[in-house]
Parts: sequence; C-alpha cells; structure tokens
Amino acid sequence: MREGVRSACCLYGRTVFLVIVLVLLLVIEGMRRSITSTEHEHEHEHERKLPERFRSPYYGMVNVCIEYTGELHCNAVHGPSHAKLATDAPTDNKGKGESFSPTDLVATALGTCMSTILAMAAEEHGLNVKGMTVNVSKEMSKDAPRRIIGLPSEVHIPLPGNTPQRALLENAALNCPVHKSLPPEIERPTKFFWEEAAR
Repeated sequence: MREGVRSACCLYGRTVFLVIVLVLLLVIEGMRRSITSTEHEHEHEHERKLPERFRSPYYGMVNVCIEYTGELHCNAVHGPSHAKLATDAPTDNKGKGESFSPTDLVATALGTCMSTILAMAAEEHGLNVKGMTVNVSKEMSKDAPRRIIGLPSEVHIPLPGNTPQRALLENAALNCPVHKSLPPEIERPTKFFWEEAAR
C-alpha cells in the first residue's frame, strides 16, 4: 500500500514538474515572439507613416515621387525624408533653365557621391575634410540621341599633399557608387588637388 502511494506521489510530482517546465517554455517563446514582432514593427514604422505614393514596393529601397507641373518643370519628393527639389529643362533644350535639369542631377550625384565616400574614408582614419569642394562639368552630345558624354571633375581636398592616406582617399572617391553605376562610355576624368587648409 505504501509503495503504491509513493509511486503515485512520484508520478504526480513528475507530472507537475513537466507541466511547470512546459508553461515556462511557452512563456519564453511568447516573449521572444513579442520582442521580434516589436522590432519588426519599429523597422517598418517610418515606412508606414509615408503616404502610399511615397512607399517603395520593395523594403529597403528608396522611393522618389515625381510630379510634372507643366512647362517642362517637375517636382521630386524624397520618400524617406520628404525633402523636395525642382527640375527644369535646360535653355539649350526648350527649357528656361530655372533649376537643375535632369542631366544636371547626374553630375550633382557624381560630385556629392565622391565627396561623401571620400569623407567616410577620411573619418575612418581620423582625418577632417570639411571644406572639401568638388566641381563637376557636364558635356552633352551634339548628335542624337541627346546624352551625357563627359563628366570631368576636380576635387579640392583641404589636406597636405603628403597625407599618408592620399592614395586611399582618392581611390575611395573613384569607386563611389555613382562612379560605379555610370556606363563606361561617359568619360569622367578626375583631378585631385591637395590644398592644406589655411590656418
């Protein structure tokens, strides 16, 4: 009789223990899913706040919304920040030249991209290139179809010419995303000028 009671008590104890373990596992799993869900919601929170027309159909891609406002003018809105810019056709192609032309923005993209990537590399080595300037010229074709054929640029860096990281910084600029995205038929010679900032 006592053996039977002991066996029953042991079985009951084991059952209770297993139930407690199972409950704990379920609670932990619930907490994990809740945390994962919260992180996922935070990642998409900014995207959800944007109007539908500003949202990219692919997560992680930047969307730009363009509206044609007449007289060869367009307004563009940057989806993530809602920053705006206007474009106009150039004076040599039926426009008034009142703002950047679409092809002007290609030249702008190249110059700003080189500046940004070079600055990133400089910061990694404790260098300050604030005040750096980049001048990009845009050459259009004289034959059809109308297209960019040249984007020569000059980069003026406020550091001495004997800076040890000189080659590294120049290489960073020449391998910026816009440089690597442009077709090889667009010539883009780049000259670097190392000019120590005035004290």
